[in-house]
Amino acid sequence: MSTEVDATGLGDSVIPDYRLARKLTNTLLNLKKDNVMDEPTYRRLKPTQKQPPRIYGLPKIHKPTVPLRPIVSCIGSFAYNLSKYLAEILSPLTGLTEYTIPISSGFAELIAEQTIGTQERMVSFDVVSLFTNVPIEGACNATLQRLQSDSNLSTRTALSPEQLTQLLEFVLRSTYFLYKGSYYEQTEGAAMGSPVSAVVANLYMESFEEEALDTCPLSCMLRVWKRYVDDTFIIVPISETDKLLKHMNSLEPTIQFTSEIECEGKIAFLDTLVHRHDNHRLSTSVYRKPTHTDQYIAFDSHHPISVKRGLVKCLFDRASRIVTSPQQPCKERTRVRSALSLNGYPRRFIHNTKNRSSEPRDQKVYKTFTVLPYIDGVSKQLKRRLESHGIRTVFRSDTTLRQQLTRPKDSIPPHRRDGIVYNIPCKGCDRSYIGEIARPIKERITEHKRDVRLRRTDNSAVAEHAWITSINQTGTGFSAFPRNGIGIHGG
Repeated sequence: MSTEVDATGLGDSVIPDYRLARKLTNTLLNLKKDNVMDEPTYRRLKPTQKQPPRIYGLPKIHKPTVPLRPIVSCIGSFAYNLSKYLAEILSPLTGLTEYTIPISSGFAELIAEQTIGTQERMVSFDVVSLFTNVPIEGACNATLQRLQSDSNLSTRTALSPEQLTQLLEFVLRSTYFLYKGSYYEQTEGAAMGSPVSAVVANLYMESFEEEALDTCPLSCMLRVWKRYVDDTFIIVPISETDKLLKHMNSLEPTIQFTSEIECEGKIAFLDTLVHRHDNHRLSTSVYRKPTHTDQYIAFDSHHPISVKRGLVKCLFDRASRIVTSPQQPCKERTRVRSALSLNGYPRRFIHNTKNRSSEPRDQKVYKTFTVLPYIDGVSKQLKRRLESHGIRTVFRSDTTLRQQLTRPKDSIPPHRRDGIVYNIPCKGCDRSYIGEIARPIKERITEHKRDVRLRRTDNSAVAEHAWITSINQTGTGFSAFPRNGIGIHGG
């Protein structure tokens, strides 16, 4: 993992988020004073949560040596809300070039219209660790240029292109993470796990490929160049494949490509397998990695029935969207039925779900939403009751086998946690103070101690009780525990 992330150790005593949070708060305050950021946006972006980002690795089991994909979990970090905001503003700018494809179904439709000559070959290019190798300066420049040409920007934000780019650069240059008790600063690239990273990577690649194709040797004669994030499908003359790869790798030291050439008239791209036919036509079928086992959510598993219906619909819809060869759809549907049967799905359930109307239902307007643990036999009734009051319910698995077997991320120290309920017992009596806070508990405890020391009895129940009795101020009596109840969040 360390070979894919350029990081500098900050030590275990350096906690960068407090300094960075203050800097971000000051920047947001200045924007509000300049009347380019309203109060609701300021409150949304102002850093209150300060959980440290934590890095962990997801194994790429389909590749030799099983390398790790480094993920920096940024949820709850000081810049998470800003990153989400920037992603919302910048997302409409991506996918506007002729070289990008939105999803694999669009690629399948495109390929069905293509032909390929005997002196041409199908090739796929893959950027090595795109997110962590995106040059920050180049990404910011590409973003600024796109923002300056966006005539609809004012409908999404009052911030100028320069101000948005300044905030983006702050996010990209403020990436750090906790690993084995020590803090590290990511010195290059974007954190895979930050909401804005995928958008920034796309904007940069659109700028990069425009330059690459404008300066491409004329002999390469590219007829097809279609990219999805870091994967590109190309049809190129056989004799020019190496020349094209060399050209692509000469433009930016950190952006390097690997190539895969068609084998026996087939090549994998995303979740499609592209086939070459004798009549020079191309078709696509569903691609499954060698590690695929046809293991899905079992029918008797502890999941809502809607999740199981969704799986059935998804697999059959994929067969319809991706398979373009006349002989393949029936074969793919048979494969899907077999896989579902192996996972315990009854034949009647598969048939009824597959043929169920896919027409969208009337969209209800909800006041708010809540996320609840799924409990078989209870959740369905609770969902019906809550929705009658305008509360949308989303279910999650409370405890999974994966959670019990793996702990890929560092645990957050109790004093750094936020969104908790805490208890302060009293030495002089059997009473205690129970409070709730969205910020890190350490900050609130410090405030309580200050209130007691300065005798702020008018504004603090803890200070008032402390001066009447002898509430524990040493810190040893403070205890905190995660909130484990039902949380209803504003929609």
